[in-house]
Amino acid sequence: MIPLFPISPPPAPQKITREPVAHRFWGSGLIALAGGFSLGIILWCQQWGLLPWTPLYPELRHLHGRMQLILFAGSYILGFALQAGPHVIGGTPPPSPSLLRRYPQNHGGHSP
Repeated sequence: MIPLFPISPPPAPQKITREPVAHRFWGSGLIALAGGFSLGIILWCQQWGLLPWTPLYPELRHLHGRMQLILFAGSYILGFALQAGPHVIGGTPPPSPSLLRRYPQNHGGHSP
């Protein structure tokens, strides 16, 4: 029987060279979640008659779609540029200090 995958050599484990940059997107993600979700709920309630209809409904609907497109595309581009881009082109990635550990110190909390 011929093996489907070669038995040797075993795959090398991934070498992590630095911290992921996901912590840089927490603030923008929370703003987008709060703004986009609340605007989507308002539009949905207006469409189904749960809230009174406003003449701004068509503009708000276009604003909601535009916000989704721009914020999603912008987050995707920034994520690639800060995380995968330097690895792909062989350059040095930007420094990535953990902002989550510093946040409680700056805002009256205790650091972990």
